[in-house]
Amino acid sequence: MEEEKKTMEQPQIVTVKLNKYKTFVDALGNPKTAYRVVFTLFLLGILLFAGITAVTLAVKRLYPYSDITTNALGATTIKSEKNEVSYWLFNTAILWADSGIKVDKGDILTIRASGKSNTAIHHLYDAASDNTVRIDDWVGSEGEADLREDIFNYERRRFRVFPNMNSGALLMQVSSKGKIYDTPLDMNAEEDNFYFIGKERQHIYINESGTLHFAVNDIVLARNTLSMMMSDVILNQDIPNGDEDERIKWIVDNADFRRMNDYEKREKINDKVFQDRINDIFSALVNEGKLNNPDNPKNIGNMNLGRTQLEKTDLKIKGEVCELTYYYGIGKNSAALNEKCKTCWYDDNVGSFLIIVEKTRSAL
Repeated sequence: MEEEKKTMEQPQIVTVKLNKYKTFVDALGNPKTAYRVVFTLFLLGILLFAGITAVTLAVKRLYPYSDITTNALGATTIKSEKNEVSYWLFNTAILWADSGIKVDKGDILTIRASGKSNTAIHHLYDAASDNTVRIDDWVGSEGEADLREDIFNYERRRFRVFPNMNSGALLMQVSSKGKIYDTPLDMNAEEDNFYFIGKERQHIYINESGTLHFAVNDIVLARNTLSMMMSDVILNQDIPNGDEDERIKWIVDNADFRRMNDYEKREKINDKVFQDRINDIFSALVNEGKLNNPDNPKNIGNMNLGRTQLEKTDLKIKGEVCELTYYYGIGKNSAALNEKCKTCWYDDNVGSFLIIVEKTRSAL
């Protein structure tokens, strides 16, 4: 009994054996093995980090853009860390259409455009109605050079936004402070804000912050352009000997104006006094019937403006007439000289260009 009691009073010893992680624990007990384990874990960490980085870069390469926005005018802009690319569909029937794409001074642009346009929808209609070959073909954003054989269009080019560039080609204007000008030669217009684009143009330096507007290279029948056309008609009138009409004599005898080249004339024509005087003279010629007389073709106007076969017009004249008198008849009653017909030529355009604008910042 006493022996049994002594046995119960002795302390109980419990031994716990770790079999699952015995190898790992034994390895940590050896310094050399421990160093190897730590080094292996370090290498695994580096390989894991490198793998995650490679996957991230691969995804970013495939999908590099972090921000996609669309403005109220339909231009979609995709921004990345280094640049931004905008896509916009331009209706060629609009004069200086607003894209809503903003640019800052110092931006470098690359612009590409594709699509088709036609500058005379009524010619397309006539050709379809009569089942004949169309006069004016569809052209791309690079436009079409005028053929010397086509005297009407070849001579009309002098009145286009960019006179010496292809007809129907894509143009761009940077509008600063919300101001749009019809041509680079308009009074107060900054010529450096006008750009000929065509099918593609790279490394365009933006001189002033603003919004991009687009047009095709055609004739804007604004006040200064119409005055230029009117003066061209007046200067080529046949005046009988002894004609005392001072309205005609004033412009025909203006030697300084005659000597000017087209560029200089377009600048001078911005003077409102000069414009009003030309308008008065032209009005007199129209009212007196000197410009549209089938019996006297020399007096219908300057061939440089182009003459057209009109069976029916607002002037009720049949036969070959001075085309300018048709537009003059549309707009002569407006408060500002012929402002009503400023976009006549553009309203007659049809087509669209997809414009891609890639923008980066200048290093300067």
